[in-house]
Amino acid sequence: MVVDFSIHYLCSDRSWQASWRLRIRPEFESKPVGQFAKSVTRTILRQACSDHLETAIAALEHAKYALAFSSGSATTATILQSLAQGSHVVSVSDVYGGTHRYFTKVAAAHGVQVTFSPSIELDVAELIRPDETKLIWIESPSNPTLGLVDIRAVATIAHQHGIMVVVDNTFLSPYIQNPLDHGADIVVHSVTKYINGHSVSQTAVGSPWYVLISFPGRVNGRRSIQFT
Repeated sequence: MVVDFSIHYLCSDRSWQASWRLRIRPEFESKPVGQFAKSVTRTILRQACSDHLETAIAALEHAKYALAFSSGSATTATILQSLAQGSHVVSVSDVYGGTHRYFTKVAAAHGVQVTFSPSIELDVAELIRPDETKLIWIESPSNPTLGLVDIRAVATIAHQHGIMVVVDNTFLSPYIQNPLDHGADIVVHSVTKYINGHSVSQTAVGSPWYVLISFPGRVNGRRSIQFT
């Protein structure tokens, strides 16, 4: 399993060497020596690293696209702020503390209401509000209680109502679980955790502060999130 996983990771994109040469050397050589040139070179290097980080994580999660963000709050905000005012979200009760605070403090202030359920597989059908519920949020395993959710069971009911499903896959990582294969629409990762060995090895992801969301192939060409 380790060999197969490593090969899949390495073969996801073989253009990194050519890309780094194109992104870094021409810019560095075309700028005068000095502080400004160093700043430009650093910016381009970071963009190259971000692009290939996204490509690698997308491949590991069996997704078509991935987007890297600078924090978990930025990731959560991108998803929640894509919802129109008056939208309703169903979430597992034992979500990560930062996610819970965002749902109850920030999202609520923007007119997005979140209903929490301790047994979402059993309750999801009853909790869905026709024409209002736009998103279902799952952590499996959850943080910190390690509660498990049947992703496919929830996704099946959600999709019957045209509702998208987000799964926080931080605690299992794509090494063990691929939520998109079980019907999820969006996968969320805090890369500072298991993917990056709790920030022990920063080179594993290029930066210890990235948080990833991975998209399946159903999104449009602009890689944006659309809720109907």
